[in-house]
Amino acid sequence: MKKIEVPLPSKPYNIYAGANLEKLPSMIKKEKLFKNVFCAVDEKVFRLHKERILNVSAQFENFLFFRLKAEENKKNLSSAENIYSKMLKGNFGRDTLVLAIGGGITGDVAGFAAATYMRGVQLVHVPTTLLAAVDSAIGGKTGVNFGGAKNIVGAFYQPEFVFIDEDFLSTLPDAEISAGLGEVLKYALITGGGFYNFIKKNKTAILAREPRAIKKIIFESASVKAGAVAKDEKESGLRKILNLGHTFAHAVEAERNYKIKHGEAVIIGLAAAAYLSKELNLTSERIKEETLNFIRPFSQKIKIDGFDLNKIFRTMFYDKKNRDGELRFVLFSEPGNVLIDVPASAKAIRRALSSALKLFYGGK
Repeated sequence: MKKIEVPLPSKPYNIYAGANLEKLPSMIKKEKLFKNVFCAVDEKVFRLHKERILNVSAQFENFLFFRLKAEENKKNLSSAENIYSKMLKGNFGRDTLVLAIGGGITGDVAGFAAATYMRGVQLVHVPTTLLAAVDSAIGGKTGVNFGGAKNIVGAFYQPEFVFIDEDFLSTLPDAEISAGLGEVLKYALITGGGFYNFIKKNKTAILAREPRAIKKIIFESASVKAGAVAKDEKESGLRKILNLGHTFAHAVEAERNYKIKHGEAVIIGLAAAAYLSKELNLTSERIKEETLNFIRPFSQKIKIDGFDLNKIFRTMFYDKKNRDGELRFVLFSEPGNVLIDVPASAKAIRRALSSALKLFYGGK
């Protein structure tokens, strides 16, 4: 097990990568957390790992399960209200630990409930997807969708710790691994250097889920995010680099009625960011093509037939990163050199978006 520190001035905590779920109760005890545990768990994860999860619950006198149907259309205020109701009926007070076991949807909804129930109770994330392990479980972003906008209602709320057991990934379908790789590619493009080169050289091993490669990309990605969060908890400056490709991605998700996975949309968004970086002459044609070639091996199964370019463009204006009604982007000049708050004309945005979407049309 490797420890990654998130040294926030307000609330430092650790990420434990390569952990073992059976050790979770002892870690909760070591961290001196509350023993009244409300466990929000993805119902599919519960079915697949029932025995291991029940072994954890048996270590606590007061442990209540809430099984969440982890679908994007369930990531809403109603789901949060259901959690509130069950906690109230179970007499859970301020001395509650919310344990979120699942992917990004479970973590976001349970995290938002933990942040707002009785003005905040303790929270521990146990991510069970690659996407959650490298991204959504780290950094304190919680939230739900509302009014057609993704994550528009939420709060920054840091966990007590993050506990990553890669064994959960063994039951994930290939599509979930591919989805998680969208965020991994983002981190590699942000940092450049060794991590970027590792992925270029080990793409076959990564796609084959070789344990060494998976452990490496999780540790490196989590470390990058932890570093950015530590320097900019509330996303006022440096942390914005983590939104590379996301303004495009969130709009594509909405246009698809959230039937495309977030990580897959991020891969499309990264391609669009490459095109827009070239449109604005921030990068060269060579770097743009290198970036697309870097992305391509991990995007072969993504299809986005019959897209509505105008709807995607309009949806982008709901993005939380906009300022004064103007779209602003995270772009790059090369891997490892990211630019934030870059304005762009409607013409340039449309051209970049159209070019990127055509890469995925019909799976081509």
